[in-house]
Amino acid sequence: MNQADRNAVYIRHGSLAELQAQLFRLSNDRACQGILFLMACENSYTPSELAPALKTCSKPIAGGIFPELICQGQRKASGVLLIPLPVPLTIQVIPKEITQHGLNHLLDTSFQNTTSVPGTLFVFFDAMNTNKELVMDGLFNYFGITLNYLGGGTGSLQFAPFPSLICNEGVVSAAALVGWAPLETFIGVAHGWEAISDPLKVTESNGNEIFSLNWKPAFEVYKNLIEAHANLKPTSDNFFQIAKSYPLGVSKMDAEMVVRDPYKVSGNTIHVIDSVTEGEYVHILHGNADSLLAGARQARDKAISLKNTQLSPESIFCIDCISRALYMENDFGKELDTLSQGSNLYGMLPIGEVANCGDSYTELYNKTVVVCLW
Repeated sequence: MNQADRNAVYIRHGSLAELQAQLFRLSNDRACQGILFLMACENSYTPSELAPALKTCSKPIAGGIFPELICQGQRKASGVLLIPLPVPLTIQVIPKEITQHGLNHLLDTSFQNTTSVPGTLFVFFDAMNTNKELVMDGLFNYFGITLNYLGGGTGSLQFAPFPSLICNEGVVSAAALVGWAPLETFIGVAHGWEAISDPLKVTESNGNEIFSLNWKPAFEVYKNLIEAHANLKPTSDNFFQIAKSYPLGVSKMDAEMVVRDPYKVSGNTIHVIDSVTEGEYVHILHGNADSLLAGARQARDKAISLKNTQLSPESIFCIDCISRALYMENDFGKELDTLSQGSNLYGMLPIGEVANCGDSYTELYNKTVVVCLW
């Protein structure tokens, strides 16, 4: 990372004056051209408390509110992390009810001079918004593979919508907030979950609701396979606790499966964080600390190999799904150690991840770790 990134600042909750002072300092720092503003949802500042500092900051700001943060390799359930960028951000807020035509017009208004320039698109999206797939498809159709995509889902583990996207205008309620930067990034993505079932066809679904698998009620199929694997009996009451160990994997051509995170069941309908398309094939996945740690090493090694350096990076930006932390519990500290290995590790634990590697379709991930160097 650049010198500016080594000055990433964590401000603990209750230090609003310090937060305002740090934003003022960055406004006057020539090495800082843009700011990633990451805030943990526990005891988070209110929009009215943040608005004056955000609106008076002269550098473009992009970010959001997440379940937790990562600072110097440690989990933080509260506070704010400011990550200065050495390049400017061109920012656009995307409204919740936008159409594909409206999105194309909005992007053309803000980014028409950037589509042929290599760079990175930081994407922060409301994890509970049902328009995510339209937005992600629209971004990829507009920008294509000329850049990298990097970001995550904002919100809390209450799984209820609230204003959670942050820019110079304040804390806003929107589908997404994107920031384009002429910044070369090197990204590694992996998860470490392994299939325990044969492929299951999604025979009926609607967005993030799966009604049937292999023409049978979805929860019935899911429950029977887990009972056979581990003698556990999922119910509507214990579903979240069991499902965090048994996500779904969407099959992709010539690529690692994309993980989808079930979080509740109603009747025989399984609800997942992000959509699963009818006609796709999924596996039930399972993992343990060793396989997930192997996934973290794979993501880190991939980013380093793309940067083509033998040196251990001084700083690493990491997007590590909050559900990995919930599943690994005390072992999650080992994952952070695996990712940092002496480097300064900063980032967030979001509800879903966004990434690609510049030569492939961008994806919405769950239970996945994304490592980025610049």
